[in-house]
Order: sequence, then C-alpha cells, then structure tokens
Amino acid sequence: MVKLQEGIQTRIVRLSRERLSLSQRGTLEGAQGFLQQSQRALQESDFQRAYNLAHKADLLVISLEQAQ
Repeated sequence: MVKLQEGIQTRIVRLSRERLSLSQRGTLEGAQGFLQQSQRALQESDFQRAYNLAHKADLLVISLEQAQ
C-alpha cells in the first residue's frame, strides 16, 4: 500500500510542475486530497479504505496524465 501511495505522490509532484489549466489544477488537488485521506486511513489500519482512496487518487492522476 505504501508503494502505491508513494508512486501516486511522485506522479502528483511531476504533474504539479506541468502547465495545467485551472480545471486540471482542481483535479490535481482532488487527487492530493484523496491521497492524504488514504495515508490517514492507512495509519488507522483501515486498509480497504486506504486502498479505495488511493485508487480514486490514481484514477484522477491517470486522467491528467492522459490529457498531457
């Protein structure tokens, strides 16, 4: 789970350096929010919730990567 979260964070950082529209920036912020919630859920040992939130973040990041 930590590897998944780290990978998403790396991709978020990379995207944050790109020229994004206002809408895309909002999507990126949403992904970051899901990732932070996922990290909190993992700390609380709520593994299913942590995975689901990381997956949501991943889907948002994928949509931004495909738009680039």
